[in-house]
Amino acid sequence: MAKKSRADKATSSRAKILDAAFALFVEQGYHGASLQSIAKKAGVNKALLFYYFDNKENLFHQSFHSLLKSFLEETAKKSSLIASPKKRLEYLIDAYLERFKKGQELLHITYSEAASTSRFSRECMKKFIIRGLQPIEETISYGIEKGTFNNVNPRMAAISLIGMLRIFGIQERITGKHFKAKEIGKNAKEIFIRGLLKSEK
Repeated sequence: MAKKSRADKATSSRAKILDAAFALFVEQGYHGASLQSIAKKAGVNKALLFYYFDNKENLFHQSFHSLLKSFLEETAKKSSLIASPKKRLEYLIDAYLERFKKGQELLHITYSEAASTSRFSRECMKKFIIRGLQPIEETISYGIEKGTFNNVNPRMAAISLIGMLRIFGIQERITGKHFKAKEIGKNAKEIFIRGLLKSEK
């Protein structure tokens, strides 16, 4: 078996640090997770962590946005192939529900850090949330331009839809009541998209 190149090792080390950082930030919050504990969990020395990320703030930012980047790139690529605004939005609802299903911990830390006393972590979560809204917001704008959707505020509509989808994860944590993603998606499409569509005259 061929030895790993220096570039491969660097990529692997960076990925391990990001994974460890994300896990500890979720578990302990921004202030609770130390750089030493992250380095230990990643199996690297602290100096290597600083080599890749400079400081804790940059590591916090990168650990979230690297996760979001891959999801957004995939959904943007697939949704761009769907011409119908309605079908495109239906696809995005399913994609976001699948993302939330795989990452309940992401939902938890987004809300906990958004309410944090740390201005930095609040600002980071703000950027994270706004970036996450982008595909839905752009699809709603696209539907308005095509004359498929009513003339609403795309940002407000995107926030409303995400809120509708995310609340199920919150209530499940609190009440233990579980709804299947397919069931949630069906209801969201029926309620949200029906309200967004222009009525046919």
